[in-house]
Amino acid sequence: MSPHIKRKAKRLTPDQIRFCFSQARQTRTPERDVVILHLSFGLGLRACEIAGLEWDRHVFDAEGKMTGKVWVSGDIAKNGRERTLSLPKPIVEALVELHAAQQGQSSFVVHSPKPNKDGLSPNTMVQWFRRFYRDCGFSGVSSHSGRRTLATKKAETVHQYGGTLRDVQLMLGHACLSTTEEYIDETPASKAMTMDLEYA
Repeated sequence: MSPHIKRKAKRLTPDQIRFCFSQARQTRTPERDVVILHLSFGLGLRACEIAGLEWDRHVFDAEGKMTGKVWVSGDIAKNGRERTLSLPKPIVEALVELHAAQQGQSSFVVHSPKPNKDGLSPNTMVQWFRRFYRDCGFSGVSSHSGRRTLATKKAETVHQYGGTLRDVQLMLGHACLSTTEEYIDETPASKAMTMDLEYA
């Protein structure tokens, strides 16, 4: 492969994702690390967005209550493309557990385990993913793997909810639909659809 061609982060299978969660529950900061994986695989957030999430600004409402949504503000989103995402029940439960474990000691959702340090920088977040996946025994997997895995899955199922690929684009915060299309892998389902000639 040419050094000028950027490699795509690998997509993970459901079994591999479950293995990641089982490993995350055995770290020194299990509540935090489980939430990181949820934000990546469940919401498709970028490393910079995960690192920038704050409880009061992005998760809680004005009364300090969890709303079941997360707001990705323009100052932490790539190219300022803010969006609001609904939270599935498992992610809400994981956030509640993490907030309780932090005991109000961090304004950031993803806290640093180092003393006298609150959150993580975007680069540190990228490095966290790299180390975590390496420890899981995976290669070619990065902080973007969660986004690519989610994009492919949503592209396969969005029509079942009356949506289109445009909805996947908005969820991921892409400026162009073509960028979303580049994230999507060919799957057995897409191969089958290609081979199925309805008019033959």
